[in-house]
Amino acid sequence: GSSGLSTSTGNNTTTGTAVTVFAGEVGTISEVLSNSANYTATLACTGNGTALAGNSLTINATDTAITCTQTNTRKSAQLTLVKTWSNARNGETATVTSASFTNTATTGLSTSTGNNTTTGTAVTVFAGEVGTISEVLSNSANYTATLACTGNATALAGNSLTINAADTAITCTQTNTRKSATLTLVKTWSNARNGETATVTSASFSNNATTGLSTSTGNNTTTGTAVTVFAGEIGTISEVLSNSANYTATLACTGNATALAGNSLTINPADTAITCTQTNTRKSAQLTLVKTWVTARNGETATVTSSGFTNNATTGLSTSTGN
Repeated sequence: GSSGLSTSTGNNTTTGTAVTVFAGEVGTISEVLSNSANYTATLACTGNGTALAGNSLTINATDTAITCTQTNTRKSAQLTLVKTWSNARNGETATVTSASFTNTATTGLSTSTGNNTTTGTAVTVFAGEVGTISEVLSNSANYTATLACTGNATALAGNSLTINAADTAITCTQTNTRKSATLTLVKTWSNARNGETATVTSASFSNNATTGLSTSTGNNTTTGTAVTVFAGEIGTISEVLSNSANYTATLACTGNATALAGNSLTINPADTAITCTQTNTRKSAQLTLVKTWVTARNGETATVTSSGFTNNATTGLSTSTGN
């Protein structure tokens, strides 16, 4: 007998035409199945006085009507989606979902608290299915995204997941790591008075930088230790300076894709290493000395000089010619 060609619509049955078999006959029942590796097969008969031996059926003298059913059940696995945040900004949101499987998995809405994980509910997926895993993420440009799965016999192809017949439990984790850069603060003195002090610091970043205390020796530079800052952060750079009224201050940064706005620095996703230099240049003036004679005797001489300045002025030798 034969069932004839049976085409699956998911959960359907095809019944063949009955044929006559005779007592004492022994035969086998088998099938030709497309993608057979994706299915478990069970054969069961009713109305047979002699039990099946594997797929071998013996017709018993007492048998009158035998029905043998070959059932193919598609192999399945459990798919769980996980969302992990790494150094993320608090309050960022993301939802990871699968598509094109019989059942769709999701993490649900995940809200960042910095370094936290959200695990969705497992769903059943079936051998031979091919689907994708993707996410909707706030401020996605500030993050690097990695997708990794465990329990899948067939490797991911990008974000495409194939369910293998050998799979039983698959966990796919979407990790978003906030992009980062290093921030180094530098203090530079220009024509400063020896002994002046200053400290340059940043504020409102996850990690704040400082030059440490810088003491002037005239024209020297103090470089602080680099710290890690993260894409999307906005902070300020300022200094505490002795006798600040005597100096002009300039702040300049390199390595920052987003320009400074005053002393406000925005960390761009493209940034990798930022150096910000606070330069204090001592204010200056021009000093000129003049020697004047009034009804003086011809030939008298004088020299006017200054002392105690960084640069001392002089008239040079002045010889009287009277006035």
